[in-house]
Amino acid sequence: MPELIDAAAPDSPQATATIVRTLDGLLALRSEWTALLSLSRANTLCLTWEWIETWCAVFGNPMMELAVIVVTAGTRVVGIAPFWVQRSRLLGFRVRTLRLVGAGEPDKDSVVSEYLDVIAEPGHEAQVAETVALALERDVRWDRAVLTDLLEDSLIAKALRPRLKQCGMAADLEPAGFRYVITLPESLAAYYAGLPGDSGKRIPYRRRRLARAGTLVERVVRDASELDGAFATLVALHTARWKARGESGSFASADFLRFHRMLAARLLETGGLNFRILEIDGTAISALYNFRVSGVDYYYQSGINADFPGNHSPGTVALSYAIESAIEAGMRQFDFMRDDAKSYKSEFGCIEMPMAVAKFYSRTPRARALQSAWALKGTLKRQPAGPTA
Repeated sequence: MPELIDAAAPDSPQATATIVRTLDGLLALRSEWTALLSLSRANTLCLTWEWIETWCAVFGNPMMELAVIVVTAGTRVVGIAPFWVQRSRLLGFRVRTLRLVGAGEPDKDSVVSEYLDVIAEPGHEAQVAETVALALERDVRWDRAVLTDLLEDSLIAKALRPRLKQCGMAADLEPAGFRYVITLPESLAAYYAGLPGDSGKRIPYRRRRLARAGTLVERVVRDASELDGAFATLVALHTARWKARGESGSFASADFLRFHRMLAARLLETGGLNFRILEIDGTAISALYNFRVSGVDYYYQSGINADFPGNHSPGTVALSYAIESAIEAGMRQFDFMRDDAKSYKSEFGCIEMPMAVAKFYSRTPRARALQSAWALKGTLKRQPAGPTA
């Protein structure tokens, strides 16, 4: 049964917090989650129910220790903070780390769920942040929180973190790269005209040059029967390119691949999958694995045929076709998602938006000891090396 926490905000006594502790309890929130997300500013790819449900199916289990805070105003759900508790050892301590559902799977399997957040109904953000902060303050089943790949304007960064600091908790933000996103104009010509430097001429030129190399065909997955073939192409191109660099690539993980096969099938049914294969004379030269959610086209993963002869830039051309398709479909944005500074993505006219990791410590004795040990480790690491003999 969900656990009712006395976490009503002092100025909003009608708000209550219920903590859902089980996976079955989370899955029972599907209708409330979907309705709330459709209204929320946090309506992004990795918070869709399809993404979350798939993540739980692959990386969760019936014994998973959840701490999903559901905020209710009257009879209406106005906020959901989807946390779970990961137990591990750190610096000699047994640590209970609070993470967002969708993050925290093993690094080798990481699907990199970006833009996770507390979901809140517009107009109730402050009330939700206040109520969630009070629930976290009064719930002592966690020691620290590590909330990764957040947008700087997320509810966690802008409202929850300051409120936790008022509760006396250590609550910090650390930089974590940038989101690269294009605000799409009404036409491809307008897009090219707005590109930096000579990119507006260079990209169309690469398209024309590639088209002269043979019969160019772009295939878009529209039916479930096409998924197996599309994934086989994507995995083969992606893996071959990474092996040439001496690395295995993302699809070496069986759970990573299983996650995406399940996710693709679910989003294909809802119209959220945008899987594109570019071929010349019947040979695949690129594969783009994208998603379309709430007016945004997300570029998630790709594979490029490194053996295709000539300097034809199939990856750049494939992305230009995907951007053109997004414009024609009336998408608001084309999102390249997170990367480090000075990314190749800047060539496509992206806006760079800072991202962050939020780290909180509760006020339990174990959390305070862990925080002190972590601070000491950082101090020692920064100390200059002593003289050598």
